[in-house]
Amino acid sequence: MTAEARLLATSVAPDADHDLVVVDLPEGSPSSAWAAFAAKVPDSARAIRLVVTGPFRQAGWSIGEWLSGHLGRTVVASEGLVLAAANGGLFVQALRSGGWSRFAPGRPPVREGSRHPRPGWESQAVAQVVPIGPASGAEPLPAGVWLRADGDPRWLAVSRARLTRTLPYRPDALTVVLNGQHMPELDPEAIRRFWTRLPADVRARACFVHYGPVRLSGETPLGRVLADLLGEQVRLYAGMPAGPLDAHQVFTIRPDGSHGWNTFIQLFGYRPGLSGAPDRLAHRAPIPELPEIAPGIYRYGPDVVLEVVPAGLWLRPAETLEDPEGIRGVRADPREPYLFYSAGGPAVTNANRMLGLAQEVRERLDHQTRLAIELRPAGEPTGPKGLPQDAGASPEPEVADYESEVTTRLSVPSLPALSRLLGTEGFVFPAKAITQAAVRAGIAEPAPVDWPDERPQPVPTEGKAAIPGTDLSADRAWLREAWRSSFDTEAGPVADILARHPRLAGRSPAEDALADLVAARLYLAGRTGDLDRALRTGPADADVRLGRCVAAGLGRLPSHHGSTATTLTPTIWQWDFCREHPVLAEWGFFNVLTELAAGEGDTDLLIWSATGRITEVLEPRQGSSRVVFLPGTRFKVLAVAEPSTDARGRIFLRELSAREIDAEGRAVANRISVDRLAETKLRQAAAKAGKAGDLDQGIPAVLAAKLDLLPGMVRL
Repeated sequence: MTAEARLLATSVAPDADHDLVVVDLPEGSPSSAWAAFAAKVPDSARAIRLVVTGPFRQAGWSIGEWLSGHLGRTVVASEGLVLAAANGGLFVQALRSGGWSRFAPGRPPVREGSRHPRPGWESQAVAQVVPIGPASGAEPLPAGVWLRADGDPRWLAVSRARLTRTLPYRPDALTVVLNGQHMPELDPEAIRRFWTRLPADVRARACFVHYGPVRLSGETPLGRVLADLLGEQVRLYAGMPAGPLDAHQVFTIRPDGSHGWNTFIQLFGYRPGLSGAPDRLAHRAPIPELPEIAPGIYRYGPDVVLEVVPAGLWLRPAETLEDPEGIRGVRADPREPYLFYSAGGPAVTNANRMLGLAQEVRERLDHQTRLAIELRPAGEPTGPKGLPQDAGASPEPEVADYESEVTTRLSVPSLPALSRLLGTEGFVFPAKAITQAAVRAGIAEPAPVDWPDERPQPVPTEGKAAIPGTDLSADRAWLREAWRSSFDTEAGPVADILARHPRLAGRSPAEDALADLVAARLYLAGRTGDLDRALRTGPADADVRLGRCVAAGLGRLPSHHGSTATTLTPTIWQWDFCREHPVLAEWGFFNVLTELAAGEGDTDLLIWSATGRITEVLEPRQGSSRVVFLPGTRFKVLAVAEPSTDARGRIFLRELSAREIDAEGRAVANRISVDRLAETKLRQAAAKAGKAGDLDQGIPAVLAAKLDLLPGMVRL
């Protein structure tokens, strides 16, 4: 079975009305193969949903029509490339026309749109690519439609892949994405032209995502402009939605297009002709156990409340109903949330009390938000004032001119956030900062250079790395208690896996193997939070304990010896890091694929693996071709080539064994022949992938979020 067929066959949500049949025939198959295929289709009273992969994928429509007549059954087949979408859906990517068609014996085919399951908002207006302006178009997505300006095809492909693969599908609401990263500005008039084509009931529940630049005048936020332009209320996400329907999240969009922080206000409502703050249509609770006494306002004590605001959270006295400091109007910073606190009066005791409560609130937030959030007195708000920024807005890129690199603007975390990070116990940061970007930008004199949003991983001190020791009994006991609900949920499926694959237990007691593998499965399912980021920055004891159990579980899986790959778009800092560090040390779990798949970056990262763990047997969604390197793995840089106008970038690495590392963490110098062999194999793998063409999209979102990183660095 090819990777494309396996992905499509195993990632689709259950369908009560159709039998899914995936055709995976090699090129050059004789005509007799089709009759043999039809004979293998099991009898059933249900209709068939037919997906054709490989060299015959463009003939799916014709094959479906033939199969319906041959078997005398209803067949739903596609005209175009079928992609696995978020939340278990199937999407037919046809840039001009196409989609699903239903063939019933003796009847003409009936068009059913491009999406499965079919949403309530499916219509001809969102079924195919159509122009909406002189230099802009509307393009179907699994979750809705993409209104974008015509731009560089490479950047169009990057945004298209990300939106197809990760944007969650909502059957009740059309998602309208506005533009993409590094695209020319989208004319609001093009948005109006598209909007008039939608049925009124679809418009009433449609939600906009501000993903790229839209032509605006003045400081009026996009939501207000759209409401006045379209003449009706518009719903605007506070960033980029992600995750399953029952655990919906919205993340701000960083300057490089990556996800920022998980917003508290998730959806804004703007009504035409009205000024002031927009309506808060949806939000998430900052601390689940707090009682909500009004929409977005939570009781935190007898006289204190915690309010969700566009920039983060506001801790204030309960009687403070007005907003003299303008906290509700502070725009969201895409890189970090803020926790504002008001004293309620000039008394120092009040200020000290509120600061203490704010620090307490921070410690009760979810792990990822706790690492990123910054405390601010309400009288000293940070960021531009005014109406809340439509958090999905794409700020100007960190490097304004990517070709000439004449102008460079690097972001910097505020001093309190930096001091918290530097003060994290158990980690020591390297003293040398990477400053080559300033040199490339033409800065003649040494000047202070701001830290970017990513940096080298610090080296953990003893006991702070997620490397299992000789005795994990205490960590396993902690896992069973601290993760009791999740542990009990996964214990049954993992026990079944152990029964089918008893070698995973080795010589360990069954209960130890079960605990290790449950921890690993929770990680693979994305249910351990941002564990990798914690391990790469400064983990708490709980993170280290969980990491050790996960590592022990993954360590029971078979190892992969050979090439692995992923794609990414390295920043200038990452390119310099590769050139200046011959060995990259990774302290989180590093995820890659066994084959080079179509990704969101301009650079292919290929790694020769010796001990990376093949996770397929333990994956919650079978068919994954993931390989995971355990914390503490080191990689030797073999070759680095930045992308050009006619070639993709390439980074070749080789996993190093423990005996290849000296006492100072450097690679020994007597392995030149091994390096050459590994580099040759990686070049062959890259060439093979290029000839075969990109693999199909559809990587699960929980895995896709881990595939655009570089070993040894951490994104803040």
